This record gives sequence, C-alpha cells and structure tokens, in this order.
Amino acid sequence: MATIKENFKYVRGDTYVRYFSINKLKHSPITQIYYTIKEDQDNKALVIKTLGNGIELLSEDEEKYHYILVLNCNCTDKLKARTKYMHDIQVVSNDVKQTLMLGELYLEKEATTAHCEKEVK
Repeated sequence: MATIKENFKYVRGDTYVRYFSINKLKHSPITQIYYTIKEDQDNKALVIKTLGNGIELLSEDEEKYHYILVLNCNCTDKLKARTKYMHDIQVVSNDVKQTLMLGELYLEKEATTAHCEKEVK
C-alpha cells in the first residue's frame, strides 16, 4: 500500500464525504481504520473517526475493500477557519499499521454559521 499525499480545502462546518479503497491483504484482515485531524503531530487529536464511527465498509470485491468516510457538519464547527491542519488515514491489520493517506487540510471560513442557523428558527 503506497501512502497518498492529499492536501485539500473545504468549508468549516460543512459535511465532507470521501470514498477510499484498500487492497486486501492475504491472511491479515483489517481490524481498525483511523481518520485523524490535528493541528500538528504533538497536539491532541481534534477529530477522530473509526470503523463504525464515521468510517463504514460499503462493499468488497476479490481484491479490495471499499469504504466511505463521513465528517458531519459538527466535526469542524469549532475548529479555526483559515488554518492548516494535518490529517491522515491509518489502517491497522493485526500488528501491521499503514498510513494510507496524509496531507494538509485547510478549512475555509463560512458566512452561514451554526449561530446563524439558530437565529432563523
């Protein structure tokens, strides 16, 4: 499995959906997948998604597992906009760990915030 470098932007407080596939390893089933957002490596995780909590298996074929990662709108509501974060997807298969994707995440500032949505109700 090669690590994919992925830098991207999206609007803070929006729902984000990402599809990804993982090659099957013979005799070594996937036991956990982590998606993590941090300010930097030494800081605590700001967002963590795992299998069954934001990451779901969609399907599989003979060679690959196909997953969906969903960050709900409240996942990034409290993060700072116009700030670079680091993020990655790590796959664990028993005692084997592999970083599937890593890069920078940049959150754009939104005009309609959760506060605005409450004012309308």
